[in-house]
Amino acid sequence: MSVHQGLVNQTLQAIYNNQPAQTNTLLNQLDQRTANHPGVDLLRAVRLHWQWFPARTDQGLRNQLVTLLEKTAANAAQGLDRHADDPELMFTYFTAEAMLTRMAYYDRQMLKSVAYAKNAYAYLQKGRAYRQQYPDFYFSSGLYDYYREEYPQLHPAYKPLVWFMRSGDKQKGMNQLVLAIQQSLFSRVEATLYLTHILADYENRAPEALPYLAQLAKQYPDNPFFSARYAEMLLNAQRPASASLLIDNLLKNPQPVYRQVGLVLKARLRLSQGATLEADTLAQQLLQNPPKDEAWQAWAYTIRARVAVQTGQLKQARLHYKKVLDLAEYPILSQEAKHYLK
Repeated sequence: MSVHQGLVNQTLQAIYNNQPAQTNTLLNQLDQRTANHPGVDLLRAVRLHWQWFPARTDQGLRNQLVTLLEKTAANAAQGLDRHADDPELMFTYFTAEAMLTRMAYYDRQMLKSVAYAKNAYAYLQKGRAYRQQYPDFYFSSGLYDYYREEYPQLHPAYKPLVWFMRSGDKQKGMNQLVLAIQQSLFSRVEATLYLTHILADYENRAPEALPYLAQLAKQYPDNPFFSARYAEMLLNAQRPASASLLIDNLLKNPQPVYRQVGLVLKARLRLSQGATLEADTLAQQLLQNPPKDEAWQAWAYTIRARVAVQTGQLKQARLHYKKVLDLAEYPILSQEAKHYLK
């Protein structure tokens, strides 16, 4: 696959810029040139993932994705039986199992999620030795080093499930994600999304995430998810005026999930501009038909809680912040709710 780096890059560009016809043509070319390398099916899985995500409502697409990931992992494992030190096969196997871990997590299948993670773990650790030769392993190592330390702190129930895993280092993890953005073949976009997610939602350092998301939004103008994340980051960084046009475009998007996201971002924008009643109305509208992603729901309740505080409805504020704690996984929201409810 790496000998066809130019074609792989074209394929990733088409996937992330929502160009399905071009993506299929390029994937077929890769199949012909690589003798059906499992990495090509991994790219197909990435394409399916972006068709399914972020709405996460199409069960048919979800089932196709899981089936394809299981096939990819099995074929990569067979390849590793013959070529145990092939870094590309190792990364393909690891990534398929990691994506299956995330799919099981979305479905609240925690034990299944841990089982997939265990499958990936050995190759994640083995891949550390290949980072300079195959820089995509900076992505997997970076994620591991950050979340191995952060996640059990936020979710103590997971501590017994990860005791056998080697310790990580959060700052080292973020540094490796930067290297993945700079050097990797497959993982640049995903590393960018994770690094900016960590900076904004865990570390509360949104201004540092802005340049990365600005680049994504510029490079992939036809992917509204990147525009949504960029708009969200501008709001987090106290730059609401720069987010306004992006939010208006989301509200006009033909896909319902992006109109839902546009509603909650519009509510945040109007609250920052002092329009408390309009912000509360928009948040209520979002919660009448909420998106699947609970983080957006948590933002809507946070808006309602902030409005309630500003208008002296302290009992309502407590109720809304309790909903935030039920929904919010990330410290950027949960810490605010915990602080208020003390």
